[in-house]
Amino acid sequence: MDLSDAPLSTAAVSTVVRTHRMCRSAGAPLAVVATTSETRRTLGAQTSADGLDVQSTRSLAVAALADASAPVAAAA
Repeated sequence: MDLSDAPLSTAAVSTVVRTHRMCRSAGAPLAVVATTSETRRTLGAQTSADGLDVQSTRSLAVAALADASAPVAAAA
């Protein structure tokens, strides 16, 4: 998820947090790109216990997702 440089509204923070929870429950990886440090701090404070991956660049986010990906076990 790539966020703009605009200041985060309460609705935007809520959307990111809900999306993160939905992806986590579905077993889908999610990384957020936030170029401003204020946005990264805000999201980090809201999701520190949930482990949301917030990166400053797309390349860092892609690398973090590649590192975190694990094979998904198929049901027998």
